[in-house]
Amino acid sequence: MNARFYINATCLFLMLSSIGNNDRCFAQEPKQADPADQADEAASLGKWLSDLSSKTFFDREQATLNLIGRGPSVIEPLVASIPMQNYEGTSRVMFVLRQLALKATGDNIEIAREALERLAANESRRISRRASTVLDELNEIRQGEAVKQIVALGGSVNRESIPVGQQFMTFLTVRIGEKWTGGVDDLKHLKWIGQAEAIHVEGEQVTDDWLLHIGKMRNLKSLILKRGIVSDVGIDHLSNLQKLINVEFFYIQIGNPSLDTILKWKQTLQYLKIYGSAMSEETPDRIKAGIPGIDLDFRLGAFLGVACPRPPEPCFVSSIQPNSGALKAGILSGDLIIGMDDEEIDTFDDLRKVISRYASGEKTMVDFIRPIETRLKQFLRTEDVAFNIEVEDHPNRLGAVVKSVPEDSAWHKVGLKPGDVIRELDNAEVFSAKAFKDIFDNTAIGQVMRMSVITKHEKRRVEVTFGEWE
Repeated sequence: MNARFYINATCLFLMLSSIGNNDRCFAQEPKQADPADQADEAASLGKWLSDLSSKTFFDREQATLNLIGRGPSVIEPLVASIPMQNYEGTSRVMFVLRQLALKATGDNIEIAREALERLAANESRRISRRASTVLDELNEIRQGEAVKQIVALGGSVNRESIPVGQQFMTFLTVRIGEKWTGGVDDLKHLKWIGQAEAIHVEGEQVTDDWLLHIGKMRNLKSLILKRGIVSDVGIDHLSNLQKLINVEFFYIQIGNPSLDTILKWKQTLQYLKIYGSAMSEETPDRIKAGIPGIDLDFRLGAFLGVACPRPPEPCFVSSIQPNSGALKAGILSGDLIIGMDDEEIDTFDDLRKVISRYASGEKTMVDFIRPIETRLKQFLRTEDVAFNIEVEDHPNRLGAVVKSVPEDSAWHKVGLKPGDVIRELDNAEVFSAKAFKDIFDNTAIGQVMRMSVITKHEKRRVEVTFGEWE
């Protein structure tokens, strides 16, 4: 194939004419051009585009300089010429677009970038890879100014360690919330923050138009949207984010159509939270079928406000959020949640599953066991100390329940009696009689054995009103 070619002058004439009348490319309305002059310009442009793939270095170099000198009006013809360019010509098209983006001001910056974004989405890997490289270079050059603009308008851009699933990951994170004083158009700076891997936006000012800008942040790995006025159309603007690992939607009224967008992230998405949406009950099953192995937390939006150990441990409350429904109902740290909505709760996963069926503001009953009195007992493990007490499992895994204690045993001497519940032994939690025996067997002779024993406990039932996640 001959590397030197000429693009159809008539096509270029029409392209150049349409661009010439586009007020995005020129600050003033163009003067009425003479058709003959337009034809000459189209012919010159066609030759320059053709010469980008010339075998002669001088022709290639001169064409490159001429195209850069012509300015933004050549952007669309450059993009249109890509299928006809050879390897060298494609590289020079990318270079010209890069230089035009760097030289441009105002809307022309966006025009050049949009052209590169279209090429980055090209089906040809050769073209898309080169366009992506140029975009990354531009982002690096313009990122500092973009960060200043976002921060000046009330946003923040910082390197943060944020929770992703059960771990923490460090990302350059953009946060935009109630302090934001800018408009939708000011969000155009986001796409220039090429190193940003996480964004957190919140508030009723967040609309579909916001997501149009967020969708251009090509390197995002974590996306959190809270309480925005967002629809399925807006979520579709995020379809091209192909590096997402973690996505969290809180109280945005998206429906089942957004599932199509979520499934487009299946190659990378590992963690997904959806709280308080308008999606149907079968949505979780569809997501799990479409993205096998995903860690999905799907709820109608109710917030109880307790933290418990990860399964398979029982649901002991380890902490409680201030002003939460749990705290207001009288649940305390150390309580063992055993039931909700007349369903048995064995682990934190059981609790989350029941809560997921409720919306904020709704009420239900919670059953729990409260240790009323806990005592520390200890004695020295000697060769004479035998495991001669009888224990059994507590039905709710509160600990190992003492059934009988020989009167002449070390256990009896420290005050252990039937009905006591052994909660810990040597700082290891005890959830069953077998676990208690295993810990004892691993205790060395001469070691002081320390036991945390619940000597009094009671079951309680309270009504809770669910709140919202902050």
